[in-house]
Amino acid sequence: DDDDDDDDDDDDDDSSVMDVFEQLDTNQDECIDEAEFEANPPMEANTPTWAMIEENWGNGSCISREDAKIISEAMQALTMLDSNSDGRLSYGEFVAAMIDNDVNPKDAFDTYDAIRGSSDEYITMEDLLKIITSQPDEDNSGDGGEEQMSDLDRFRFQWFVPKTSMCILNAGSQYHSDNGVDNQYDTSAKCTAKAGHKWMSPRWFEEGRWNTDQSCTLGVCSSAPWDWELAKKPGKCEQLGGSCSRYCKTCDTWSDKTEYCIIDGITTQETCANGTSPLKWNMEHSKCYGTSDHPDCFQRNDMRRMSCHDLGSKGCDLVDWTNDPLYNGEVWRNTFNSFGLNCYTNNYATCKDQATCVSGGSCDDWTYASWNMEMDGQSSESTSVCRIPFTTGAEWGGPDSKSCGASGGYVQSDDACIVHNMDSDECTLAGGDSVKRAETEGECLRFKGCFNQDMYFNTAVPEAQCQNPDICDADQFKWKNVLEWDGGEWYPSKMSSNGIKWTERKLVPKNKWAKVIAWNVLDNLVQEAGYALAAEAFKTEFNCHMEPLYDILEQVACACSADRASDKCLRVVGKVITSTVALQTVFLNDNEKTIKTAVGSVTITAAVIAGSVKKGKDNVQVDVQATPAWSLRIFESQRRVAGAGTSCSDFEIIKSQGQVVGQLMGNGLTIQGLKSGSAKVCIPIDKDIPKCTFKYVVTDFALGDNAGQPGMLLETSTTTDKTEQICGLVPLGSSGKVLVFPVIRTRDLLPYTPYVGEVTEARMILDISSKELFTNDKMRAFKSSVSASIAVIGVDADAIVIVSVCDASGCIDFATFRRAISSGITVVYQIQVAGASLAAIKAAVTSDSFVSTFVSQMAAQGYTVVATVDKVETVTNEQAAADEGTPAPGDTLSTSQSAGAHKMNPVSRAFVLAFVIALAAKIGCQY
Repeated sequence: DDDDDDDDDDDDDDSSVMDVFEQLDTNQDECIDEAEFEANPPMEANTPTWAMIEENWGNGSCISREDAKIISEAMQALTMLDSNSDGRLSYGEFVAAMIDNDVNPKDAFDTYDAIRGSSDEYITMEDLLKIITSQPDEDNSGDGGEEQMSDLDRFRFQWFVPKTSMCILNAGSQYHSDNGVDNQYDTSAKCTAKAGHKWMSPRWFEEGRWNTDQSCTLGVCSSAPWDWELAKKPGKCEQLGGSCSRYCKTCDTWSDKTEYCIIDGITTQETCANGTSPLKWNMEHSKCYGTSDHPDCFQRNDMRRMSCHDLGSKGCDLVDWTNDPLYNGEVWRNTFNSFGLNCYTNNYATCKDQATCVSGGSCDDWTYASWNMEMDGQSSESTSVCRIPFTTGAEWGGPDSKSCGASGGYVQSDDACIVHNMDSDECTLAGGDSVKRAETEGECLRFKGCFNQDMYFNTAVPEAQCQNPDICDADQFKWKNVLEWDGGEWYPSKMSSNGIKWTERKLVPKNKWAKVIAWNVLDNLVQEAGYALAAEAFKTEFNCHMEPLYDILEQVACACSADRASDKCLRVVGKVITSTVALQTVFLNDNEKTIKTAVGSVTITAAVIAGSVKKGKDNVQVDVQATPAWSLRIFESQRRVAGAGTSCSDFEIIKSQGQVVGQLMGNGLTIQGLKSGSAKVCIPIDKDIPKCTFKYVVTDFALGDNAGQPGMLLETSTTTDKTEQICGLVPLGSSGKVLVFPVIRTRDLLPYTPYVGEVTEARMILDISSKELFTNDKMRAFKSSVSASIAVIGVDADAIVIVSVCDASGCIDFATFRRAISSGITVVYQIQVAGASLAAIKAAVTSDSFVSTFVSQMAAQGYTVVATVDKVETVTNEQAAADEGTPAPGDTLSTSQSAGAHKMNPVSRAFVLAFVIALAAKIGCQY
């Protein structure tokens, strides 16, 4: 019967193989070595070379009878499918056999790709031998005698019925399907009982990945972490070269072959493909060609190499290449045997070597990439997009979604408005530039902008304004590159086992009962703490805006009403206004904390915090309040009503032993919540307050009393600098609240006594361009520089008394903002010191070295000036008369007595207050 015939064929095949084996085994040691094989090599088709055998069986190997059977099976499988007898299996030959046996094409490709080895295009005898030797058949215990299917067996078995077990004969050359009672090989037992038969199952065992201690210890290859087999082949990873941190631009192809060898001199099919030649004939275009897996073709002198690299090393940039059908895909799409190339510029190819990698870089201009769908269904990057800089919209010309959308684009907030599919002329009319992805560092960094750091968007602010701190806040706006360039970096291939360790599989308990963190509860605590801190900020802002509003409007109402001289209005005008300017929580783990406000700063140490936190708590809330200095002026109804100017005497409220010894210099600062130690307090000097600097020379702090007025002087050491702040340590009382004011006072804490007698008076012209005539720090530097330049015993900085400071617009208070910023200023000063020689002082001021010494002394303190001594004379100061411009306390002056006053109808305070509040609401007044 047929089955017996199959058995006979099987026996014949085995007999033929054994005949060849005995013929080659000349010394009859049951092993064919290299000498025996090379002396009389088999002449059968597809016989492997000894090099192939040695590579797969190892050095010094020999061929046993079992090995000879395996090699024979591989030769039979290759011969059976090799339709053109070229000694290899192409994809077309392989798929054709699969389709003939109703195998899914994707399964066919996966199998073909798994078997295909070193060759890029074909399955060779070498590939089949590798599969046989790396996946030997072993018993799959527990399945009733079924054998594990090798890759080769599985490869052949899947041609037929991949979902059904079956009995195969001669390693797949014949098979018996499970077709009912007529099949005597329908079980594993029946099949394996017959010599040469094998029972094959769709299920098989595959080796695990990194499944040994040795491969696990080797780890993964940095260039190919997915290739687990590299862990079994030490040294193979390093041969890969390495990987690059960026992509490389190249001219690539969508076709399955990357390179062709064309013989233009061969013009006929007979000459091209004569049966033994590896060349192929393309009938549609009459081309004789070979492919990259046949190097013999590329060694011919008459060959012409064709690849997409012919079109450029960095993209397909050869002029008019798209008109060549051999390159543009036209031939490839219309040729059955896939001849021809389908080239395209690949911006995201793998860099081939280290030199190529580090020769360039990548730019983060991904928004300039515009993708189009090609005819073959692949996508490619188009040339350019339109970039329209921001000109209108949010703060300083930031992103404007409305205007950008009207142009058909979208907002890239950290760059510009990006519009796709707009030609260059339209782009120019829209105020933009046609741009494409940068290929060099210079192209990448060509755009710069002024960035809003808080909101992280680009603006339209020009560079000069962006970098000018008087116009743009340096902490908020920064001029920088719009895009960033990242140079290519090469990473050599190497095995790494970081974080990988071999752990033996064990059946052990993995669960245990333990206390764990309730993360939802912890999350709620964190959120509540965050909300509390945010609420502090909102409360501070609300209080800062709204708390003073009513007090201010009430004072405005009193000043404008008919009953402004009433006791009620007198109490209102004299009322001390205090407002919260910062409310902040500090914690025990804070080493040092500085609370900054618009009216000063408070710096506290960890010891102060620890001494202020209540037992069982980890934080304390600090409330910083401000008391406006202008609300503490000496109230004189005559001066207020008559509209007389403000003088420094209005702020002479600093007393010692009941006598005036100084004046207020700035707003008061209240610290509430801290109960021990000292805090460093810095309070700015109010530039609008006139200063009696000819009277008072020492900066100090005064503590506030219960009424909110300056009281006891601290007599503490303070510092000042160009920031115009008075800084010093302030003791914190156990009450948890302290109010402190910045002041200047006399040196001896006695009332100021005018200097009487002869003094040297000098007039100096300074070339200074500044906003103020003199700041407090500049005045200090001036006085110390003059005393150092005079160099007369007894003349120190306190002896230098500034009489007047004038510029082109007149003589005004030295700290007031100037009206003629670019002009020079004239300073008149006296050297008031008893017992010093007037002649010596005058001689020093008029000496040739005085000006140069003065200029160098000023420079040493950070001020560059050009100085000229204009006049030096001796004058006599007499006892000063009472200030006729300052009304005596308690005097009043009616509206009708005021110069230029017009008659008003009497209006009540309540009416004026209601009117002012309504007006403030109407215009959205904010304080």
